[in-house]
Amino acid sequence: MTSALTITDLSKTYPMAFARYAVRKDRWNDVAIQIYYQPGHEYNLDRMIAATKAGLDYSTTAFGAYQHKQCRIIEFPRYQQLAQSFPNTIPYSESTA
Repeated sequence: MTSALTITDLSKTYPMAFARYAVRKDRWNDVAIQIYYQPGHEYNLDRMIAATKAGLDYSTTAFGAYQHKQCRIIEFPRYQQLAQSFPNTIPYSESTA
């Protein structure tokens, strides 16, 4: 038997990450872009900022205005290999980037 995932189910899911993060900040229009990363892992930050801005440009044109005042990308340790997306927060494993 399969079960459908509902919006109610999704509202009970949220990310939590604790670390001594460094933060790279930028802006796209009125949206704050923040990348939380482990110091020493700076090598893709410029590309991630550029990709976030390009994604916001495309999505705003194709789907409408971005609903939030910030877009956060958060690195977490490689104990899992995955990335997810929540409404203004994108956690990803250091083993995927």
